[in-house]
Amino acid sequence: MSLSRALRKGTFTGNLSCTSTGVSNPLLLILEMPVASVTHFLDQHQGAVTTVLTAVLLCVTFFYAWQNRKMVKEMQQARSATILPKLALEFHRLGPMVVDLAIRNVGPGAALEIDVEVEWVPTHASGAGKGVAWRRNLLSPGEQVELFPPGDLNGNIDTLPREYREIHLHGSMADAAGRKYLVDEKFGKLPEWREVIGDARESWKPPQPEKRAADALYQKFEHPLKDLTNAVNSVARAVKGATESGEGS
Repeated sequence: MSLSRALRKGTFTGNLSCTSTGVSNPLLLILEMPVASVTHFLDQHQGAVTTVLTAVLLCVTFFYAWQNRKMVKEMQQARSATILPKLALEFHRLGPMVVDLAIRNVGPGAALEIDVEVEWVPTHASGAGKGVAWRRNLLSPGEQVELFPPGDLNGNIDTLPREYREIHLHGSMADAAGRKYLVDEKFGKLPEWREVIGDARESWKPPQPEKRAADALYQKFEHPLKDLTNAVNSVARAVKGATESGEGS
């Protein structure tokens, strides 16, 4: 008689160990048993079952702890990204052929304790490089400062790319949480940059601060003024109608 049939009839009284039954996988043995036999098997192997369940519980606990730690780390990284400063270099046009160097904070967070050096790397090895130190305690997101480049300003949009091949900004800064960051930014390939903007025929428009301020005010108050005008016209029509009605009576 097979083991499963004997267990179902309740006539098996032998040892249910793996060695006595010849079953290599105890899980298969348990799956073939009816409920009463499973209970009997578990009673006979309480130590092994407790060990297995404890190991499973430890694995589940370790998995949830690892997942929670991973989630906390991702939240910290996301929070740090919202206050991360980022400095970038760009030429600021003062005129059609005149530029200065702009250092702009393009990151979402403010840059604090800025301590950097602007290095102008010469095109030729025999040329003399230029370096200037610059410090600032605060540079808000979107804010920029402008530094005069070396040499004469007149026509320097052409002379600077001939004399220097790149601009290197290096040093340190901090974010709003006090974390320190190394600054290592480059504006490279200046000769190619000049050639590209020349071929593209990039135009320059003179700044008109008064016109820009007027346009901004107009855009801000355009809709409220229209609503106010419509309201005044409605009141005027109502008053006119009431006056005409009074005169007619």
